[in-house]
Amino acid sequence: MKKLKKTAVLLTVLALALSLSACGESELTGTWKGRLDMSQQAAARTEAALEGFAPAGDTESGTPELKDCLGGFSFGYTIVFSEDGSFSAGADEEELAACLESLRESIKEYYRQRLFVSLSRTAEEMGLASGVSGPEQLESLMGVSLDEAISEVLGVDLEELAELALAELRAGLSGLELEGSCESGDGELVLSVGAGESARLSYVLEGDRLSLRAPGAGYLFGLEGLSSLELSRAS
Repeated sequence: MKKLKKTAVLLTVLALALSLSACGESELTGTWKGRLDMSQQAAARTEAALEGFAPAGDTESGTPELKDCLGGFSFGYTIVFSEDGSFSAGADEEELAACLESLRESIKEYYRQRLFVSLSRTAEEMGLASGVSGPEQLESLMGVSLDEAISEVLGVDLEELAELALAELRAGLSGLELEGSCESGDGELVLSVGAGESARLSYVLEGDRLSLRAPGAGYLFGLEGLSSLELSRAS
């Protein structure tokens, strides 16, 4: 239902042109593979999910930003246009899982770095040390591990905090899995994912390379800001 609502709310349902034919009769029939780079979207959604968990007084110059700790978030994506006029689309599950796991570790490392800076300054201000050389010295001064200190400061376990952000992101990724019917012709492609739920995209086909384009096309896949999707025909 979420996928249908996305297309219903964010894309206008348009009447099909007479020139369109089922994808089974078109040049698009086959399997197409590409990559989705969601680095910007993943960073934005992670920051939004963690907005309420910034320690008080940790905005001094020199504290790391979340975007500086996050790596890339790119994974394979496949669209299959079948001879019967149906289509299916989805992410490479293993690559997506690897991206999510990498993001989990990046979130935890971000909080470790940020709290290390904040707690080190506190220790210095209290006269416990003239300078903290690293996490091990800080843990020795505090008498607890850095992760335990983070849990005390934030009021939530670090692993639980990372999972909170990932849960929000997973919800947004649900729109990547699509299936339905398709019609194409004259550089236009209509993907229908339910009764009355259709989206029109333009496409450019050059040999074995396919580019799907349309204003706001990314909303079909739940990816705000995506203006095109580049694919190659699978051998």
